[in-house]
Amino acid sequence: MTTISASRRAVIGALAISPMIAAPALAAPAGDKAIIAAWGQRAVALDTYSSLPFSETGFGYTPDEKACWDIIDAAEEMIRGTVAATPQGIVIQLLCAMTHSTAERKADDAATHGDLDALHAMDSDLDWDMRLILAAIRSLKAMEDRA
Repeated sequence: MTTISASRRAVIGALAISPMIAAPALAAPAGDKAIIAAWGQRAVALDTYSSLPFSETGFGYTPDEKACWDIIDAAEEMIRGTVAATPQGIVIQLLCAMTHSTAERKADDAATHGDLDALHAMDSDLDWDMRLILAAIRSLKAMEDRA
């Protein structure tokens, strides 16, 4: 019988409430509901991963770390593989892309948390690909505001 550690229980418990995190998805089209829910699950798994004690396993992950990364990878595949139907869904896809386009911790944290104000504040310091993604997000947000 497999014993689940306290932190693995935290991952599972956090994912059980992730639909509550994705509450704005209730009025979204089906594709966007999946994207929004996956973004919420990714956020919970990343927060859980960040709260795990540091381990010096050498290569590879501890079981708890692997559980988090499995959730993150599945969520990102859902975000990547689903066609968005609204600017909100596209913004999430672009934010997810941003997290893979920078090694800068502040920019990664801002993209991970959807902190557009922080991203705008560091715009001139971002690499060109990040600046282009941010410009697309600005355009989508303007479209959303006009709708």
